[in-house]
Amino acid sequence: MNGVDTDVFTPAKKLGSGWGWVGRPHDIQKGSYIMSKVKEHWPNRIKIKTQQRVNGKIIPTNWPLEMVDYYQSLRGFFRTSIHEGSSNCLLEAMSCGLPIVATPTGISFRLVEPKWLCVDPKHIIRRMRILNKDEDEAKRVSERNRKVILENWRWTHRREPYNAFFEGCME
Repeated sequence: MNGVDTDVFTPAKKLGSGWGWVGRPHDIQKGSYIMSKVKEHWPNRIKIKTQQRVNGKIIPTNWPLEMVDYYQSLRGFFRTSIHEGSSNCLLEAMSCGLPIVATPTGISFRLVEPKWLCVDPKHIIRRMRILNKDEDEAKRVSERNRKVILENWRWTHRREPYNAFFEGCME
């Protein structure tokens, strides 16, 4: 049961430029092949943020501020996982009010509008271009995504199940 700190991961005053992707660039499960095809077709618009690993553990250099700055610099965010549970980067990007295009895995079904879910790299690029050109649609999706997070995925909502679980363990 993931959540996000909506007081830290906040929208920028206006959408930035380029589309972001977060992950391990050589991890097939995280959709690296799909991401590379999108980047190949639209190289000047893609900003990749790789996750560093030390002894098998992901080590962000200055999380969360580095990630907030990254998300706030973007026009939108795309997630290309083939297999995923609850994606923190998806929650964080949505909390920052970014339009999202994603593969239909994990919690994407619950978070992302169906018309923005796709697998084929060409369809992903097509949807990203729509959101690049249509300011009104990009703004609508951006506001909708932030609202979904504020209503259902902020830590103040998500901590109650954790509290109940740990209190049950203490009994």
